[in-house]
Amino acid sequence: MINRVFLVGNLIKDPEFFTFKTKDGKQFNKARFVIAVNKNNKSDSAPMFVNIEAYDASADYVKRNLQKGTGVVIDGVLDISTYKDKNGQTRSFTAVRSKEIALISRAKLRSSNYESKEDINNVENENVLDSEFLEEEPIEDSFGNLEKELLS
Repeated sequence: MINRVFLVGNLIKDPEFFTFKTKDGKQFNKARFVIAVNKNNKSDSAPMFVNIEAYDASADYVKRNLQKGTGVVIDGVLDISTYKDKNGQTRSFTAVRSKEIALISRAKLRSSNYESKEDINNVENENVLDSEFLEEEPIEDSFGNLEKELLS
């Protein structure tokens, strides 16, 4: 089975940052943010809001470069976690764990062959990672190794 998600969207608010320690004392960083993604469905123009999580190097990248309104390309995996709330009820939380994050330059989109704001928004929300629209190289995080440490 394949679990891979590609999303293009804009942050709806500034990211949140956390620092954790594992049982053996190792420290890791986590960033959490939400992006708005168009559904590309003409009958429903309301955006989807997707939770994104980034760890270690990617979390540091998020802290340095992302803020409300930033356009990003996310390459990651879908993660559904369950937990017990303070009342003992089982709850779930769905997020995309980012493996790569890249900034999108709206200026580069505007200077290309797209005629209108609608064309730009359509391109921003295609599931395509085109290097001509990226400001920086994608950053890969070390979540795979971190996940093994946390689960053991």
